[in-house]
Amino acid sequence: MLRIFCMRLRSQVEHAVLCCLLMIGLGDGEALSAKSMAALYEMPKEYLAKTLQALSRAGIVRSSQGMSGGYRLSREPTDIRLLEIVEAIEGDIATFKQSRRIERLLLGNQTPGAGSVLARSFGAADSLWCEALSASNLGNLANELGLSPRTISDARSRAISA
Repeated sequence: MLRIFCMRLRSQVEHAVLCCLLMIGLGDGEALSAKSMAALYEMPKEYLAKTLQALSRAGIVRSSQGMSGGYRLSREPTDIRLLEIVEAIEGDIATFKQSRRIERLLLGNQTPGAGSVLARSFGAADSLWCEALSASNLGNLANELGLSPRTISDARSRAISA
């Protein structure tokens, strides 16, 4: 029986996507604090802050300091690919790191390049994975989820009052 294994992402990726969705439609000068988002999602602020910092380092969100400081998207939602969010949290998501063990241990270095056959197979899977995540952006995701500006605004209000 063929078993299919999927790449597993940490729950932090989902939290990152949720935070980004919540930031859609913020007006000029508006930002959401890590504290309010953490309260809405019922998670420790320190944990979510690490997620938001990773998104900030990747240029997906920008942060502001002060009493009304917080986070906001750095670009339009349609310009933020899901792959960017995943890579901001997970880093390089390649599933296979070539080690040359096949050539060294199984083939005694007699067949140079044999390991690249395996690398090509895994590389093809990685390409499909990355292609799918690149094809989807935050704006499309919000539309597919049926998130209207009003729905997002209501969720932000709950976050701020939490």
